[in-house]
Amino acid sequence: MTTLRDGLIPEIDGIRAIPEQLGVRTNIVQRVVRTWTGPGVNLGTYTDDVLQFSPIPKAREMRSGDEVDVGPITPNMLGVGYTYADVRPTMSSNQELFFLVIGNNGTRRYELVDIDTSRPFRMHLMLRTLERTRPF
Repeated sequence: MTTLRDGLIPEIDGIRAIPEQLGVRTNIVQRVVRTWTGPGVNLGTYTDDVLQFSPIPKAREMRSGDEVDVGPITPNMLGVGYTYADVRPTMSSNQELFFLVIGNNGTRRYELVDIDTSRPFRMHLMLRTLERTRPF
């Protein structure tokens, strides 16, 4: 027997897709795990395992310009959404984890700073840019 909460999860995920369907959310957010053939990062050649979040979450640049709040993202419940391991998988010494935000202004690369799961039915990711846009 499922609970009301369990029954709402697919509906909530569908509602989150409406801005994407209307063309309001155009920034694609991807989690990338890059695996190098050598014993460490930047040694050898690499392959990327890319996970694109769907429906497209909001990517809101923070005041500093170096951080982006991404969400809401539906957490995995009843086979809908993403698990903590989807977002932050266990890594080996020859792997690196980063996020790409692809939008009208190009593609920027970010690192994961925090995963906020404090509110029900959602998680938010705090990302910090890996690109230096300012001097020291």
